[in-house]
Amino acid sequence: MNLEKKYYTFKQVSNRTKVSVPTLKFWVKQFKIQLPKNSAGRRIFSEADIEKILLIKHFRNQEKLTLTGIKRKLAARTGPEPKRKIHETLFWVQKELLFIKNILEQS
Repeated sequence: MNLEKKYYTFKQVSNRTKVSVPTLKFWVKQFKIQLPKNSAGRRIFSEADIEKILLIKHFRNQEKLTLTGIKRKLAARTGPEPKRKIHETLFWVQKELLFIKNILEQS
C-alpha cells in the first residue's frame, strides 16, 4: 500500500524546492496554478504542482528566462505533450495486443 503524502503546504514545498514562500505565492498567481484547499481552508500543492514549480525554477535560474518567456515555455509544453503521451500509450497497447494475439495463435 502506498502511504506517500499526496498534498503539501507552502512551507513544505518551500523546504523541498528551496524557493521562498513569498516567491511561491507570486509564481502561483503569475502562472495561474490552481491549488485546491484543504479542510482548514489552506491552499495545498500536489506532486504535479511541485513539478511545475521546479520547472519554473529551472527556467528562471538556469535558463534565465523572464516571466513572459517562462509562460511561453509552459504553454508550449502543455500543447503537444499530452498527444505524444497518448500516442506512446496507444503504441504500447497495440504492441501488447499483438503479443497476446501471437500467444493465442500458437496455442
